Amino acid sequence: MAIAISKKPIVQVHALSKIYSGVGTPSTEALRNINLDVSKGEIVCIVGKSGCGKTTLLNIIAGILEPTSGSVSVFGEPPSKAHSKISYMPQGAKLLPYRNVLQNAAISLELQNTLTPETIRKLTELLDFLGLAEFTNYYPKELSGGMQQRVVLARTLAVDASLLLCDEPFISLDFNTRLELEDLLWQTVKTENKTCVFITHDIESAVALGDQIVVMSPRPGSIWCSIDMNAEIAQTSPVVRRRLPLFSQYFSEVWQALRESEDSNDKT
Repeated sequence: MAIAISKKPIVQVHALSKIYSGVGTPSTEALRNINLDVSKGEIVCIVGKSGCGKTTLLNIIAGILEPTSGSVSVFGEPPSKAHSKISYMPQGAKLLPYRNVLQNAAISLELQNTLTPETIRKLTELLDFLGLAEFTNYYPKELSGGMQQRVVLARTLAVDASLLLCDEPFISLDFNTRLELEDLLWQTVKTENKTCVFITHDIESAVALGDQIVVMSPRPGSIWCSIDMNAEIAQTSPVVRRRLPLFSQYFSEVWQALRESEDSNDKT
């Protein structure tokens, strides 16, 4: 499969910092001087130690949080004005227990007021693609954890969003289910020319999915380095990519970068 990645960034983060401050509590510097470009058609995986600010960065890109300083633009606009082009898949996303699979997957369409016979038809096709065609009338308690997460993925992909923001969405799944969903996400992004920022602490997932891997240092989070995949590995799906000799080389490179960032932080 040919990978078409435009070098024109659709997400631009410039000199971004974030400090959390509360009444009567010490301030916490979560992010420091983040600079990041994400190009159209690209999957950017952000890895780093827990607490390094990965989710904070994603929430700022999504327009959920405001930076303390610096700027973010999405499709040339502030994130708050680009929300219709963004779909967010948070960590630990839950399904509503009183709604069946189809109804849960359609929530995002309802929120955007785009629930029509045509969008329902496309959603039904998406559920079929995700292996849920026989379970549209099932309720969450009747589904396995992996199937529930497929519904969450369907909910994320149901809206016609060009930018997908994913915060460790498969963290609680067993290994085989995680591999299947990573592959489905990759296929969707590449065949529909979407763009994805994927947060993970798992090096294997980052190397399997990413066109670019961004390594963050411990708090205050900053970008330690960025690693671009070469054409051979970037043009293969996660399942195939894991079998390539280059996979272990990239794994080692990312692992070493994480170690170096942590060692450097310990010395400061």
